[in-house]
Amino acid sequence: MKRFAKADSHNAQNATTAGPEPTRRMSKGARKRARTNRKLTRRMADAGSGIRETEEARALLEDQLSGVF
Repeated sequence: MKRFAKADSHNAQNATTAGPEPTRRMSKGARKRARTNRKLTRRMADAGSGIRETEEARALLEDQLSGVF
């Protein structure tokens, strides 16, 4: 069975590995603001597509009604 070196051993102290940079932690308020901004952006995009669909439906109905009268 392979034995692993202890964390405080000489080899572990001298080992230099090129790992990823540590990430910065966001505060709770910053995370909440970012999440809210994403939600608002998504809602605005959805609202824009809803308005466009409504206008298209209205135009289609007007075309259909103009043919009847």
